[in-house]
Amino acid sequence: MYEFFTYRKPFQGEIITNIIYNILNVDPPSITSQVINFPPELEKIVFKCLEKNREKRYSTALQVQQDLERVLKILEKRGIAGKEELQFRPTTPIPAGIEEEKTAKTPTLGLRLKKRKKFIYLLPIIFSIFLISFLVLYFKPAKRVEIKKSKKIIVNNPLKLSTKEEKISIPSFIPPLPEEKEQEEEKPIPLPKKYPITFFANAGPCDIFVNGSYAGTFPPEVKLQLPPGSYEVLFKTAFSQEKKYIVVEEKGANRFGHQFPQMGKLSVLTNIGTPYGSVYVDGKYIGDTPQPNILLPVGIHKVEVKRPGYKTKEKDIEIIEGKTASWTVTLLPEE
Repeated sequence: MYEFFTYRKPFQGEIITNIIYNILNVDPPSITSQVINFPPELEKIVFKCLEKNREKRYSTALQVQQDLERVLKILEKRGIAGKEELQFRPTTPIPAGIEEEKTAKTPTLGLRLKKRKKFIYLLPIIFSIFLISFLVLYFKPAKRVEIKKSKKIIVNNPLKLSTKEEKISIPSFIPPLPEEKEQEEEKPIPLPKKYPITFFANAGPCDIFVNGSYAGTFPPEVKLQLPPGSYEVLFKTAFSQEKKYIVVEEKGANRFGHQFPQMGKLSVLTNIGTPYGSVYVDGKYIGDTPQPNILLPVGIHKVEVKRPGYKTKEKDIEIIEGKTASWTVTLLPEE
């Protein structure tokens, strides 16, 4: 319809990619800018057909017909198209190949519509072409193929039944039925057999974790049922924690324990108003004060607190199993 009224395609371009881009992103020029006295109601129908959002376009051809009939009644009431002919605007060049009438008036739209009824009768023709094209393109019947099938009768034929070949017509798009396969019976997978496992330690309370999951607290001995394989076991007390890997066997003792060293704790603090210092235990740097709950083996350890510009504090501290020793330091500046 756009090209019928303007003699121009709505989307143009030098190459196909330009045309496709314009179809997707650019709106065509308005018809009223190219044709004098063009009915705006009719232009709305054309541009609704060209709407890029399909939700805004016509959903059926019947809707197009109803709007065209509505516009037809409006034009009949106005009485235009007989008195005021649709004309090209002089500022818009006419495409090559279109014959112009050599008259004093401005060139008209294609065939000069001298009478009002000629223009009105063109609308049903446009609608009919649109409807027929839509039906032909989108409602093609499915191709059908013919398969010959012969009937063979093996028994006696006293009634003289016909055995001629018959033609059976089936749609070409029906896929063949898949061959049926005998389903094998699914056998249940046997569960692995589990064996008793025992965990213990030389210190308590000791929490025991197997592969990251809590298993129990020693004492008493922690007992589980596990299938054969490798496992990660964590033994954790308030003073220390140790990780080890075990292997559970079908024919084995499957008893696993851990020997913790005798441990204690040390807290090194500084008095209020005293700057922080660096803590060393047996010559090894531990961190800056305050340092609570330093885990140490049982025995006597040399503890030092140092800071540049201040006197170093030294002390031998005895660590007792399961207990926490404490030392509060006051750092004095050097003379």
